[in-house]
Order: sequence, then structure tokens, then C-alpha cells
Amino acid sequence: MRELRGSHSRRYGGSSCYCSAPLLLVLALYIGFKGTPHFFLHTLMGWDVALVLLLVARYFGRPWSRWDGLLLLGLALYALTPDFIYSINPFHRDWMDVSLQRASLLLTFPT
Repeated sequence: MRELRGSHSRRYGGSSCYCSAPLLLVLALYIGFKGTPHFFLHTLMGWDVALVLLLVARYFGRPWSRWDGLLLLGLALYALTPDFIYSINPFHRDWMDVSLQRASLLLTFPT
């Protein structure tokens, strides 16, 4: 049984790491802007959601796949999207409205 577990982790365990390797390029960009904590905040949030989705899928009988790591990469990039939009230079309120899909309180209750 121990040997079976070892071969399974060698076969599929690395796919998550390899699929997230492109995030190193994004990390380099964040390091340049001194935004490393912000990068990890968004990336870990995307990974958390992806891992919960994979756990639920596994619970309902979906087998592991070597492509599961792409979900981690996709949701990490989706979580980083507000920063990508902000780098284009719109106002903070506007990109928060886009990323959170909410109406701005400043428009609802003008000061």
C-alpha cells in the first residue's frame, strides 16, 4: 500500500507545482514594485478556492487528473486580476467595483 501511495504522488503531485511555475514571472514583477505580500495574499486566496473545489470534486467521486494544477493556476491568476487592472491605472474605486462586482458606496451615498 505504501508503494502505491508513493507512485501516485510522484505521478500527479508535481502537476500542481509545474502548472503554477508561470506565477514566478508574476512574482518577479511584484518584487520589482515591492508588492510581495500582496502577491502572496491574492495567490493563496486563488489556491485556497481551487483546492476546496478539487476536494469537493474528489469527495463526489471525480478521480485525480494531471490537469488539476491548471485550476490552481487559473484561479490564482483570476485572484490577481484586480492588480492587473489597477496596473493599467484606473481609480481604486473603479477596479474594486469590477473585481467585487458591487456598486460603489461613494456613488450611492455622496459626501
